Amino acid sequence: MFKINSKFILDDTLVSVTYSSSCYSVFRDVKHGTECGYNNYQLQRLHKQGLLKPHFLFEIDEELARATYAFLDESQKRELNMKIALVNQFIAAPVKAGKEANQLIRETLKLIGEDCCVRESTVRGWVTKYRKSQGNVFSLLDGRRKKPNFAS
Repeated sequence: MFKINSKFILDDTLVSVTYSSSCYSVFRDVKHGTECGYNNYQLQRLHKQGLLKPHFLFEIDEELARATYAFLDESQKRELNMKIALVNQFIAAPVKAGKEANQLIRETLKLIGEDCCVRESTVRGWVTKYRKSQGNVFSLLDGRRKKPNFAS
């Protein structure tokens, strides 16, 4: 099942979920408004072929970033953006464990230009922390720093 209004790239087309049950989902082409339904077997096959991918924004609205992230230094902003991208990937798509999850992590990090290595268990921990905070992206900041350092 997918969350209603979740966005995906389906065969190079931006689509939005309009209906989803345990065995069937309907996607609407955002540009043209046409709808098409798929059963879980079809969706799984499309996903394995690389034709169904979650869509998320890599770029943050500059004005919003200045207002929201103003107290963060550049390294914290970069870390937070990386964590948001990975958490979005794990939330947006039904991610399996093991090789598939590790491949998704590597592809996401490559897309956003990060050259670090993150373990699957770490990303799953971030997802849990993000969900427990009810979507507060600042919950993903490193917990060892309790408050921002305004002195620098």
